[in-house]
Parts: sequence; structure tokens; C-alpha cells
Amino acid sequence: VPMAFAETFKALSDPVRREILVLLKKEKLSRRNRETFEMTGATISYHLKILKKADLIRETKYKNFIY
Repeated sequence: VPMAFAETFKALSDPVRREILVLLKKEKLSRRNRETFEMTGATISYHLKILKKADLIRETKYKNFIY
């Protein structure tokens, strides 16, 4: 169980990831929304991976989109 806390705190320690969570509270986002952030798609994917690993977000697939 302590490892889960460590992953959660690591995920929440970054301001970009906190901003992603705030945006997700308002609406579903897909990777196409990356223009919201001034960073590459690879960087956004990295942040999303950390948030998923900490079980703070989930992705769903609909047709050709991943939200």
C-alpha cells in the first residue's frame, strides 16, 4: 500500500499534472487537446502515463479517439 501513496504523491507533485487533472474535472479531453499545453505530444503522454499509473485518470476509447 505505501507504494501506491508514493505514486500518487509523485503524480501530484508536478504542476502540469495538477493542471491536467483540473481540466479533466471540467470535461473529457483527448490527446488532440494538446494545444492547451505548450509542450510536445510525447511530454503530454509522459504526464498522462504517470497519472494513469497512480490511478488518478483512466482512458476510454471511442471510435478513433482516446479520451
